[in-house]
Formats: sequence, C-alpha cells, structure tokens
Amino acid sequence: MTISQVISVYGEPDSKRTVSSNEWSRMREEWFYSGRYSALPVGAGYLKEDLYLYFDGDNLTNISRKPLGKRRLEDAENAEETIK
Repeated sequence: MTISQVISVYGEPDSKRTVSSNEWSRMREEWFYSGRYSALPVGAGYLKEDLYLYFDGDNLTNISRKPLGKRRLEDAENAEETIK
C-alpha cells in the first residue's frame, strides 16, 4: 500500500516519527494510530487497538500492535528539551 492508500483507509495518524531497527537497513517512518472505540463489533479491530504502521519511502512495510522501531537520537533529544 502507498501512503495515500493508507490515509484513505485509516485516515491521518495521531503521530509520525522517524525510527530505526536492527532488522531494517534504513530509517523508516512510523505512524501511530491510537485505539479509540472499544465497543465496536468484531472486524473493526483496527479502530479499537493501537496500531503502528511503518513506511519505507511511499510504501507500507509493516503493521504492528507494538512499536518495532527505536526513536532517532535527535528526536529523543528534542523531546527531552521540550519536557524541560
């Protein structure tokens, strides 16, 4: 799936960040969708559970219920500065 196809199915993500993993040769963009609707019927699980989607360029490469990547060092340092 491409980024535009993902947006048409899932909508815009709650957050985006660049992450790395020992399993990937390059950085990937991680999109996070927070679960919102716990009372939905079976089959609508993508709306009631947290999801992490990973992109290599314009292509969706992974969908997971748990984060797969590690935050980039620069992103982590910027987050710490924001908290202070």
